Amino acid sequence: MAPDEFQKAWQAHLSQTRVTVDADLLRKEVQLEQHNFRATILGRDFTEIGLALVMIPCWVVMGIMWSLPWTWYLSIPVLIWMAGFMLVYRKRHAQPPSQPDDSLVDCVQRSLKEQEDQIWLLRNVLWWYLLPPGIAVCAFFAQVSWQLQDAGWLLALIFFVGLFMFVVVLYAFIYYLNQRAVRMQLEPKRDALQTLLTSLTDESANSDSEGVQTVTVSVASLAETQAPLPPVKFLKTRLAIGLIGFVAIMGAMIGGVLFFVDADSPGFRHGFNAERQARRSPFEAVRWQNSLPEVRLDNEWFKLVSLNDIPAEEIVSFSRRTYEDQYRKRFEEDLVEILKGMKNPPGDTVTLELQSLTSSKTEVRKDVPMTYENRQAIRDAAADQPRSQSRRERVSQPPVSIDDAKQFRERVDTFLQRARIETGFAGVVLVARAGEPVYEGTFGYSHLESKTPNSLDTPFRIAGLSQTFTAAAIFALEADGELSIDDPVFKYLPEFEAEPYRAITIYHLLTHSSGLPYLPGGAWFKMRTKPTPLEDYVRLAVKHPLSFDTGTRAYHSRIGYHVLSAIIEKVSGDDYAHFMQERLFTPLGLQQTGVAQISQPPSEAKVAETTSFSVVAQGEPTPYFVGTLRHYGIGYGSSGIYSSANDLLKWNRVLAGDDFFSAEQTTRLFRPFKRNYACGWIIETLKDDRFLQTNIGKFAGHTCRMMRVPEDDLVIIALGNVDTSDEIEAMLEQLFRLCRSLSYEE
Repeated sequence: MAPDEFQKAWQAHLSQTRVTVDADLLRKEVQLEQHNFRATILGRDFTEIGLALVMIPCWVVMGIMWSLPWTWYLSIPVLIWMAGFMLVYRKRHAQPPSQPDDSLVDCVQRSLKEQEDQIWLLRNVLWWYLLPPGIAVCAFFAQVSWQLQDAGWLLALIFFVGLFMFVVVLYAFIYYLNQRAVRMQLEPKRDALQTLLTSLTDESANSDSEGVQTVTVSVASLAETQAPLPPVKFLKTRLAIGLIGFVAIMGAMIGGVLFFVDADSPGFRHGFNAERQARRSPFEAVRWQNSLPEVRLDNEWFKLVSLNDIPAEEIVSFSRRTYEDQYRKRFEEDLVEILKGMKNPPGDTVTLELQSLTSSKTEVRKDVPMTYENRQAIRDAAADQPRSQSRRERVSQPPVSIDDAKQFRERVDTFLQRARIETGFAGVVLVARAGEPVYEGTFGYSHLESKTPNSLDTPFRIAGLSQTFTAAAIFALEADGELSIDDPVFKYLPEFEAEPYRAITIYHLLTHSSGLPYLPGGAWFKMRTKPTPLEDYVRLAVKHPLSFDTGTRAYHSRIGYHVLSAIIEKVSGDDYAHFMQERLFTPLGLQQTGVAQISQPPSEAKVAETTSFSVVAQGEPTPYFVGTLRHYGIGYGSSGIYSSANDLLKWNRVLAGDDFFSAEQTTRLFRPFKRNYACGWIIETLKDDRFLQTNIGKFAGHTCRMMRVPEDDLVIIALGNVDTSDEIEAMLEQLFRLCRSLSYEE
């Protein structure tokens, strides 16, 4: 006879056998089991409902911080539904708590009802617990995949299908676990309680001679209540191996998609940004002449001068800081997002200032519509272009010692001449050691009409390098006892008395850790094109919220150095330009250094004009047109100074000596506060633990960089007046390696 037949015979025999047990003892056991079951369910409900409620605000915060698309927020009503359903279900099916005087039958009935309610909940877990979040998650993945279509429809489809299958398998596994719990735990317990309840209703309770309440039940019912759970046939080891294998396969598939998709694809780097839905552009097409855009309108190409009074170079510069090597693609396809980031969002139409490619004449076009069709055409045109343009392969060159003066000069000159051919570099390069030049090179013209060549005494707009002089002026006032760099700004400018600006000190402004924004909105661009007193810039600075809490981090702030200029005027009683000339430039012998004046016309200016690389490459350079007011705008401490290579070499000698700055001031001047920002300087630690003291400036086609390595007593000064700033920066990186006797690429 088979074992199961023996078991059936035994059960049949037991069903005929009945015993008498203590009813109070059995009731207590049932109540204890009921209490434990309720505690388990309560704990699970508390965890799941609490987690759902906590996730709701977290979901909102993540959506706002990461600018996620609207489908992300579909999970919020799902979380509310899940938590609400469980609360309502428990409320409607709640059983009264057990009382000491409850009968055994009542206890068993309540326990049985709770078991049946839990079985129903888990049997139907698909439609109330798994399906709603599954739909929300798949909708989110579908939208993300749609945004990835720039990478190709096939890859976007593979990406969605992969994520969809992952969700399906994950939810199928959760469903399996719930149904297994029903089969293995809840249903056997329910059956045992039903058997016990049947036995209780078939027999009447009675009491023995000693007054003890008893009940007669079948042995089978007692055996079932204490029967062990059926053995688990699905091994946990196999389950773990299966899950690990599934996750590995999914990771490989998704990783493969990411690997084969073009890294320039906007979907992967910015696909989650909700602002991408505003895909509009005023241009029919965009092409690039190195670092500045040319745009097509009405089938005619122009050089873009400004958009809504914002100079094109400022828009490109912001895009480059934000998106790094993707800045051109983002300018072409996400112009709206860039302008919003600059706090000057466009409307349905914009005003464009355009320059003809055949002359220096400009025209202003108002009410140019921003359309989706234009942006789509730009993207489609980009998709038809090859992913990368072929360039001359860089060749690694062996290092040369700077001590070998002749060979060093020849190597630097060869490097720069080749770079000039590729980048159209026009400007000057000066390398000095121990304060004395070891290489001097001049390239191109400062003024093309007069064929005036660039020289070491030619003034260039030094843009951000102006901040080193502004910081020096603050330290000079401190040395004179006029202020302390630890003073709060509101001590000199009452506009900063209100919170949160009250905590800002002069030192915070010097180290870009004040929290003031880089550019305070569109008003900045209008103010800089006309004579504007510094008081107006101060009021503008406190009209905008801080980008971060003062002193907690650092981010470059141009308006911050305008505020420093206002403090200089307040403390000295002199205007900024005159003070800088009398207190710094003249005493230090900086004869070609000054503050650019808005009223100074280009025809009378000695500052080098900007040349266009696109024309330089053809052998006949012409000036790159920049409007008069815009070219000589700003005029203050953030980027308003011009200087020459020889003057900057003198400035380097001042910084290396102890006549102008005390030793304590020099230490603090170059000590980084947050990140790598010091007072007007950027400090980088080189691989050999030496320090690089540098700053870079880019403005209206002028690019400059000053790099100091104090331990080597080395300084590299590069000033350019050609609008190829990106290429020049790459060139200077390799030049720096060459000057430090390291291998470099040419």
